[in-house]
Amino acid sequence: MKLRFRIPYFTAPGEQLRLEWENLPAPSLALSETAPGEWTGEVVFSDLHAAQVPTYRYAVWQGDRCLRRELGHLTHRLRIESRLGDTYFIDDRWRDLPTDSALFSSAVTYPTLPGAPSPSLAACSLTWRVLSPALRRNGCHLALLGSSRALGAWDEYAAIAFDEIAPGVWLLTLDAACLLPAMSIN
Repeated sequence: MKLRFRIPYFTAPGEQLRLEWENLPAPSLALSETAPGEWTGEVVFSDLHAAQVPTYRYAVWQGDRCLRRELGHLTHRLRIESRLGDTYFIDDRWRDLPTDSALFSSAVTYPTLPGAPSPSLAACSLTWRVLSPALRRNGCHLALLGSSRALGAWDEYAAIAFDEIAPGVWLLTLDAACLLPAMSIN
């Protein structure tokens, strides 16, 4: 499985962004600045499986010294939803999270290798991850609603509910083919 990360972040000269895994026995991933303020990196894992939820944070390093890490109790999380040979493209944001901060980040999975899809997983899926600690505290739940039939056709009773995978972390993965009928997935 290949994971490709992109994050916008401006650093001072001599500083570098790294992705630090919280629950994987892998070394940190040094990112490369591909354009001013745009950092990218790629890592390949051969042993990740659908039951794992890799978590990570970003940090700013200068040489062998860490200058700054993302704050807050909510780490970035990936839910593996596709075949092991797939590539995930993760478009991230730096998160400094005060207690009641509500931020959004998203990930799109798109298989890059040919082959039959897994019988229980979509060939191409879209995942929304919403960080909103205040929802549960106020007795609310999160749902997605839209104009298409697949998104409930603006009927609030047909909205698609998100799963709360951790306190204040809401996740929803949908089959992209149902959302975009004109999209051809081979």
